Amino acid sequence: SRANTFMGVPTMYHRLLGTFDEADEATRKGWAKAAANLALATSGSAALPARQAGRWRAIAGTIPLERYGMTEIGVGCSNPHAISGRQVGSVGPPLPTFELRLITDDGDSQHGPGEVWLRGPSIFTAYWRRPDATAEAFSGDWFKTGDTAERADDDTLRLLGRTSIDILKSGGYKLSALEIEEVLREHDAVSDVAVVGLPDQIWGQRVVAAVVSRPGQAAACCGELLRPWAKERLAAYKVPRAFVVMDALPTNAVGKVVKPAVIELLLAQGTADED
Repeated sequence: SRANTFMGVPTMYHRLLGTFDEADEATRKGWAKAAANLALATSGSAALPARQAGRWRAIAGTIPLERYGMTEIGVGCSNPHAISGRQVGSVGPPLPTFELRLITDDGDSQHGPGEVWLRGPSIFTAYWRRPDATAEAFSGDWFKTGDTAERADDDTLRLLGRTSIDILKSGGYKLSALEIEEVLREHDAVSDVAVVGLPDQIWGQRVVAAVVSRPGQAAACCGELLRPWAKERLAAYKVPRAFVVMDALPTNAVGKVVKPAVIELLLAQGTADED
């Protein structure tokens, strides 16, 4: 029997695609056939970069089905199972049993960006023996997810990242680290990247990109070369102030990048200054 379903996270897709690129033509052909024969491939845990979704479609014929969920809620939003209805960069609309709000500093927002609040019958009741954490997680019967997103006119959601770690505040601007990462991954020399904010007395947070280069391409990932390239594709205030090449990014058990660990490594290396 053969696998017919693959449920992964973005890091898994990244590594699969990297291994695919390094394989010989005959092996790639066999793998592509197996991927195309899958009845379903899904992605969760974090926003799937558009480049990875596009590359998977080029190999398997479809983009992975993205949805949004967490332990506390189950699955709250999802693209449809029908391939034609899936959208790159979107986790789909709220499922019928959920109500969704986007909360900004000024209150409710139709389109955001804002923090995702959800209400529905499948949301958990409380954290076990943690009443303070439970009280902090709820506003009435609305669960505060800690994720920031934008909502399109068709009610589909685009994740911008964790409010506490992926939404950076620098020089009076609120920036999405995921948006910046998405652009940097388009560079031919970049294998993977994590954008974080380091403490800065002037800027609040100094935006730094920790870059993993493709084999033999480390020199092309320096700030001197990446910064002007990024300025052609991002607003000037979104371009990282420093680029640091790393051998690998720290990840957790499911392969998700642990950004607090990235910050610790950068601070330990003294990379708070512009390069």
